[in-house]
Amino acid sequence: MTDSSNRITLTMNGEHAQNGIALEVVKIHAVAEHEQTALFTGAPLPLDQLMERQAVHGPQRLAAFADSEWQADDESERFLEAIFAEND
Repeated sequence: MTDSSNRITLTMNGEHAQNGIALEVVKIHAVAEHEQTALFTGAPLPLDQLMERQAVHGPQRLAAFADSEWQADDESERFLEAIFAEND
């Protein structure tokens, strides 16, 4: 149950509101033609420019992937053996 005296009626750009529904005439215009360009370029970018764009300040090494809370135990050893086991 709602109180109709407290109802909010939205209008767009001061247009008319009828039965609690905002009305607006929408005109559709054609979009200007655009030039299709290549998505990728074959020109290589300098390494320092790529590092700057990706916020890389130097080699990350494997320490960046290390979990400081991980403790080696029998279960983790079995897991790693199963993952890296050679398939015959």
